[in-house]
Amino acid sequence: NVTGVQTCALPTSIPEISDSETVYIGITGKPSYVVTLVYDRNLAVTMSSDLLGLEREDVDAETIQKCLKETVNIIAGNFLLGFDNEENRNVTLPEMSKNDVMGKCNTLSGNEFTLSLNGYGINIKLETVETE
Repeated sequence: NVTGVQTCALPTSIPEISDSETVYIGITGKPSYVVTLVYDRNLAVTMSSDLLGLEREDVDAETIQKCLKETVNIIAGNFLLGFDNEENRNVTLPEMSKNDVMGKCNTLSGNEFTLSLNGYGINIKLETVETE
């Protein structure tokens, strides 16, 4: 049990596509990875509002996308720190479309988990991919 972390029942699936915002980022190298974050739309609005000090009603779609791209960039950058510098890895630019991250690629394996934050869900997926 981690101090200061409240545990609760976790959602069993990613948020519905119509009620979510998805952002992708790639990690280059052999093998390559694609990190996918699927945010409950309400969580995406709340995060963007809190990050920029805006009222929720002042957060538009473009603001949400920019904030989510920055969030996945931070997460992928931290993931990158786990690799040896000699592996010569880097992160791609974050995108709202998977194909814009690594182009056409084949998924070799993947892991995903879902978090619940104040009743909002976020799904995190890490795929090992082979680029064409």
